[in-house]
Amino acid sequence: MHKSVSYKMLLGVLLLLGTSCSVASAQDEEPPWQDRGFSRRLPNLLKNNAQMKSLLKPVAAPAGNATVQIFCDDHRVALGTIVAADGLIATKASQLSEKIECRLSDGRKLTATLVGEDEATDMALLRVDAKGLTPIVWAAAAATTGSIIAAAGPNGDPLGVGVISDAIRSMPGLGSRNSPHGWLGIGVGTDNDGPEVQNVSPGSAAEKAGLKMGDRIKRLNGRDLRSADELIDSLSKLPANKHVALLVQRDEKELKLEATLGRSPGKLSQDHWGGGPFSDRRWGFAQVISHDLAIAPTDCGGPLVDLDGRCLGINIARALRVTTYALPSNVVKETIAKLSPKEKK
Repeated sequence: MHKSVSYKMLLGVLLLLGTSCSVASAQDEEPPWQDRGFSRRLPNLLKNNAQMKSLLKPVAAPAGNATVQIFCDDHRVALGTIVAADGLIATKASQLSEKIECRLSDGRKLTATLVGEDEATDMALLRVDAKGLTPIVWAAAAATTGSIIAAAGPNGDPLGVGVISDAIRSMPGLGSRNSPHGWLGIGVGTDNDGPEVQNVSPGSAAEKAGLKMGDRIKRLNGRDLRSADELIDSLSKLPANKHVALLVQRDEKELKLEATLGRSPGKLSQDHWGGGPFSDRRWGFAQVISHDLAIAPTDCGGPLVDLDGRCLGINIARALRVTTYALPSNVVKETIAKLSPKEKK
């Protein structure tokens, strides 16, 4: 116990020393100031330098065994957190698309099935056909402001170290005008029969789904549409990579089409600070842990751990230049229970 406390104290001192000299992120992003040679001239002063990550490896290693890499169509899109030994894995829903696979810490790459998604938390529950996996160990207490934390990466390598910057709080949506959201890629107007497709962007989700000029979109995910505004409002509430079902009137025929939404070209006003890329879905959460570890969007879905290696929550969104959000452990557990097949019986 004495060694554990001493280790934490030493790590805390080193972190404070590193933080006082650093603005760069865990991924060694280009700094936002004009002198972009700073981080290259003084690499050892950055709080997430190689020495600091090496020091954090004993902390992150146990959680690393419960961290998987998520692939869609052979591209790594996120991390995942093993939450049950029989193959249940939590991850970020809006990063997912087709052909989901999980690479475990032992190197195995397994096909995953989607158990369910929760739009409120942007969390998905996957299952792989494997037994005896190492699930995450949850922290006994909730995250507190100022606590030192680490983001566990695959194979036990820490993504970096940071601090919790605010109390657990809500992060509501900012409205369709400013929030990045799913993008169908059409120009649309309203005629007497509802929203009419007036143009289709090349390479867009609409073109891939087979939409054409003159089509009238009668339903989106089973909801009747009466106007272009209703269609736009509905799409603005959906994240990129979301699968949608369309009922389309084309001449005298009704067609059922499916589309996978792309990313809207819009940006948030805060994005001029730089430091991206950011997550497509980064707002509209009832509870989040806000911390200063600037992980990549493709590293969301993995565990956030304390200095005992216990999981405080799951990283869910890279939000701003020096802000990432994690879902608290209580929210993650509630969502797992809601999505779990046993809970649906």
